Amino acid sequence: MVLLVIGAGIFLGCQAPTPTPTPMPTATPFPTPTPDPRIEELVGEVHKMNNTLTLLLTPQPSPTPDPRIDAFDSRLRNITKLAIEMDSRVLVLEVRPTPTPLPTIKQAYDIVRKSVVRIESKGKAGSSQGTGWAIEESLLVTDYHVVADAVQDPQTQLTVYVPTTDGEQPYSAKIVGWDRLRDVALLQTDTKLMPLKTLGIYTSEVPVQALAIGWSGGVQGFPSVKVGVITTMYVFPSLSNIRVFQSDAAFDPGDSGGPVVDLQGRVLGVIQASVTQSGGKRVLGEQLALEIRSFLEVYPDMRAGKMLNESRQYWFVEAGF
Repeated sequence: MVLLVIGAGIFLGCQAPTPTPTPMPTATPFPTPTPDPRIEELVGEVHKMNNTLTLLLTPQPSPTPDPRIDAFDSRLRNITKLAIEMDSRVLVLEVRPTPTPLPTIKQAYDIVRKSVVRIESKGKAGSSQGTGWAIEESLLVTDYHVVADAVQDPQTQLTVYVPTTDGEQPYSAKIVGWDRLRDVALLQTDTKLMPLKTLGIYTSEVPVQALAIGWSGGVQGFPSVKVGVITTMYVFPSLSNIRVFQSDAAFDPGDSGGPVVDLQGRVLGVIQASVTQSGGKRVLGEQLALEIRSFLEVYPDMRAGKMLNESRQYWFVEAGF
């Protein structure tokens, strides 16, 4: 007996039979895949990105310089430099202007001093003194109450004293016209003076620094000056809209008719009165002047020889001051 061991099979017998081979099964073929067009498009885009990245990373040759570009840049730099320099000059002119010096009290006084005269009235009623100033070369403005005696008595002598370098020079004068309500009069004299400029002021401009010029004091040939501020404006509709102002500059007897001027020497008003208490004591800081526009509106009639408001009282009397 022969024992044949083949793998795991055991056969017993004298001779093993010849086995019949089992045929192998035929393999089933895999299907051929269908190409997806979206994948091809995606792959194409990736290739494009790679090409672009390669181009960016690859050093590029330097372009040949264009001389026209260099010339343009040079001109542009020159223009910019000039513009900066010109702008600097303009700024210097704006931030460093030549300051205009403010006029001083002395300068204002020197402008008006030789145009302000002392007026003296002598007659049967006695003598009085006041101040006048030149509105034209030979025409003087003063208060009516300064020359009231001469209005009532033609024999009253009026003399104006013009300041000179060594004193004062007397000249005769006559009345041309007046306005009793406004308390102003116009005189004509034989000499010629420098006319003073005038300037109207308004309520919105108050307070205003001002100088009161008159002959209440001072030395011979030099009128006195008082410095103050115009503090209040008044308008009286029932009195022909007369405008007046109040100042804290001291007006003293003898100053009546004098000018109140600004620091440029322009006449703002005519000195007329001081406010007093019932006992006659003067109220400090309350002096009254006719605002210059209220004089100028009747000046042409006075210059023509008219006597206005003869029957009226002075405005400060009618207004109750």
